[in-house]
Amino acid sequence: MKSNNLGHFDQSIAIVAQGLHKTYRNVTAIDGIDLTIHSGQIFGFVGPDGAGKSTTLKILAGLSRPDRGRGQCYILGHDVIAEPESIRTLVGFMPQGLGLVLSPKLTVRQNIDFFADLYHVERDRIESRARQLLEITHLEKFPDRLASHLSGGMQQKLALCCTLIHHPRILILDEPTMGVDPVSRRDLWTIINELVANEGMTVIIATSYLDEAERCHQVAMVHQGRILLSGDPSELQSQTGKDDLTSRFVELLAKQDDQDLIRSNFARLGEKTIQLNLRRDEPVVRVKDLCKKFGNFTAVDHVNFDIFPGEIFGFLGPNGAGKTTAIKMLCGILEPTSGEAFIAGYHILHQRNSLKNRIGYMSQKFSLYRDLEVRENLELYRSIYGKQNHPVLSSAELLDMVGLGGFERRMTEDLPVGLKQRVALACSMVHLPDVLFLDEPTSGVDPLARDRFWEIVRFLSRQLGITLLLTTHYMDEAEFCDRLAMINGGKLVAMGTPEQLQKQTEQEKGILIEVMCPNYLKAKKAIEEHVGPTVFFGRKLHLFSSSPESDVEKINAVLKNGGFDHFQVRPIPVKLEDVFIHFARREK
Repeated sequence: MKSNNLGHFDQSIAIVAQGLHKTYRNVTAIDGIDLTIHSGQIFGFVGPDGAGKSTTLKILAGLSRPDRGRGQCYILGHDVIAEPESIRTLVGFMPQGLGLVLSPKLTVRQNIDFFADLYHVERDRIESRARQLLEITHLEKFPDRLASHLSGGMQQKLALCCTLIHHPRILILDEPTMGVDPVSRRDLWTIINELVANEGMTVIIATSYLDEAERCHQVAMVHQGRILLSGDPSELQSQTGKDDLTSRFVELLAKQDDQDLIRSNFARLGEKTIQLNLRRDEPVVRVKDLCKKFGNFTAVDHVNFDIFPGEIFGFLGPNGAGKTTAIKMLCGILEPTSGEAFIAGYHILHQRNSLKNRIGYMSQKFSLYRDLEVRENLELYRSIYGKQNHPVLSSAELLDMVGLGGFERRMTEDLPVGLKQRVALACSMVHLPDVLFLDEPTSGVDPLARDRFWEIVRFLSRQLGITLLLTTHYMDEAEFCDRLAMINGGKLVAMGTPEQLQKQTEQEKGILIEVMCPNYLKAKKAIEEHVGPTVFFGRKLHLFSSSPESDVEKINAVLKNGGFDHFQVRPIPVKLEDVFIHFARREK
């Protein structure tokens, strides 16, 4: 093992880097990144879109080089910059994007075998390792299923199997849970914690979920290519008096002038704009026994619901539950197998042409023309919808509304993800529709950008009277909805206000108990051995109990007798993430 000018190789340190710089043409991606990551720990990168997280991870993985002479990087004593091939078998890298590394036309097992060949894994080791990985990811029942037929969460689990097949000592994950539902997110984190505990693996993860960052041993907040803040997540919270990292993140990065600009534009537009003329006591969306089948597969199974004018209606469910299929039917993109639906009085199938001007649709994947300027995209969509018989907003007013005044001539491809989403929202509204469909509009967007996006959504609903039906995997966003519908396996399994669903979950599962303990991984094992199953929520542990007073006493005794210090056990209100998982797993 080589020594280096950052110091002799120390087995307790997995990665050390100093002064990493990287520019793309005239854009500085990272600017003087310094890192020390200890072996057997989980290190988290958080930051806004375009902060430099992915660039840093690619350099650590040996897939990209910093600017010449601008930085040093060593992994387990190997010089990554001078000899990137030397770490090939030591590192597993999973890039950003659902199932991006997979071959869609290969089966689950064929994908794993392909990566085993790629890493020259010995034949006698492949079978046992593949069996182990399929078991911990719960994919052992699907070895012959094509990757293209897996849900988003299952694709990510398979990608993780492929990345781990060669027993890497370092695992680098770039936004592994982006676009993944809460059930699959928890499963992935259970796997990550098992790898660290059982194999001593070092994990470096970039994430836009701040509750995930709380589960890391160390976290670095990155902005404009620099690390602004780093350390133990619990210490960062206690230093600032914040309850969670999300609050600290928004406080650190928020530019008050951006928020004030958006709100001042809201006030000006609110004075000018008249609310849409719809009767408030009649549903603007009426869905009756809607069904969609693809061959023998039922994607949407006889769904019924109404949505009223100005309502923010959340459509929640696991990956592959039928949410996007239902939205595409309501937008007239897909023809229902049976059932019917009316939007603003128009039949979704028989009156498609009239319906087009009454709805707006923002798809799950970014669908604007990247090689057009912002204003050109807006005018293109305006020409598609044609002239309206009711007042609409000008392009300048739309851009002001979404906080992008002055961006008219910017190339769309040059904008960070959060601003691209605002442009897509403006394009879906050029004709000022009665109903706006938003399919996971903030997927992969950082907390600050999501906060700004929801300022706009609330304005559309409360001030303009636009009805919104949206899907999201962010449960903190679901709390902003007036009502929620939970769909699973194509069926509607629950519906009501967030408070009603929380109460229903409490009635069916019991009181939620939260455990806070510095050594939460060992605490989890001890509690599950003596009390019952727990799940991660950030660095905390959650479990439901039908006898909360008795179980709180039991947990306190278990932790005290186990030598744990500085722990707290208490009943708390049910979180929407727990609601989601309850209904998703109840139907199974």
